[in-house]
Amino acid sequence: MSQLESPRDRPLVISIAGNSRAGKSTFAELLRRELERRGARALEVNLEDWLIPRAERTAAMGVLDRFRVAQIERDVAALLSGQAVSRTAYDSRTGAARDEATEYRAEGIDVVILDGVVALGTEGLRALADVRVFVDVSLDTWRARGTAFLEWKGHGPDEIASILDGRTTDEFSVIAAHAQWASVVVTQSTEPR
Repeated sequence: MSQLESPRDRPLVISIAGNSRAGKSTFAELLRRELERRGARALEVNLEDWLIPRAERTAAMGVLDRFRVAQIERDVAALLSGQAVSRTAYDSRTGAARDEATEYRAEGIDVVILDGVVALGTEGLRALADVRVFVDVSLDTWRARGTAFLEWKGHGPDEIASILDGRTTDEFSVIAAHAQWASVVVTQSTEPR
């Protein structure tokens, strides 16, 4: 909160990164509520809205390639300079763009919370952040949560195992390495039951 008390020419940016299913969005929502309880106006920006729809991806794309990272950097810079940014929302169940757009506006906002797997993934994104948070999750917890999510999406056991095995290398390890750029690492206090 001390950073909020200093005069600023733009909103404070808190980037929350970590693997999928680590608890980033839950943490971002709790942070937003706490900031607002203390009188700060906060805006959550869901970086999934910059995900490339599954139908447009190739097998060679790694986790950072699946996001329009350069566009995120431009859009967040525009948002911080006072411009509205509109994105077509991403539907994680279907892997496609939703029909509705999400408009982000930082006018009158004290804190912008960037919530997403790639929030610390590039030098440009890291440079935009005043506070860098990494939500850590163990591989076992990540796989358990990933399994539950993929079951919810209707995938069978063999397909789930194949997806998670591929993402262990192409996503989990890559994103876990981003913890090195965090000023705060949030760890899970409980494991799945």
